[in-house]
Amino acid sequence: MAILGLAFKPFTDDMRQAPALEVVRQLEDMGAHVVATDPVALDRARPLLPRTRLVDDPYAAVTGADAVGLVTEWPEYRDLDWARVLGLMRGKLVVDGRNCLDGQAITSARGVYLSMGRRARGLPGAEPEAAAGLVPPLPLG
Repeated sequence: MAILGLAFKPFTDDMRQAPALEVVRQLEDMGAHVVATDPVALDRARPLLPRTRLVDDPYAAVTGADAVGLVTEWPEYRDLDWARVLGLMRGKLVVDGRNCLDGQAITSARGVYLSMGRRARGLPGAEPEAAAGLVPPLPLG
């Protein structure tokens, strides 16, 4: 699993109460191997996440990943080449925890895009027209 963004918010290395800490710890407690990246917070994150492999390049972080989770909305991650990202990954799932990624760009590159509070993209049956053929109509009356 690759995690993009560790800092509490973009443009800081502040790790106090950073949501990424809990996300990474829970993934690792469930047995996931986590590789994480952040443009500026790696030095502060290192002692807090001793089991996590920390890398400075997002493309290195996603290489071989089954899934990618965006936790901090750094502009660098919005501008990633999603075709390249998905080509480096083993899986195709991108979870946008901040609703800031371009879901259309991800699904156009044959990825599966999940975000908080929005319809999934790229999953069979996730689009209304696809779901219409998969779910039988409910009887009325």
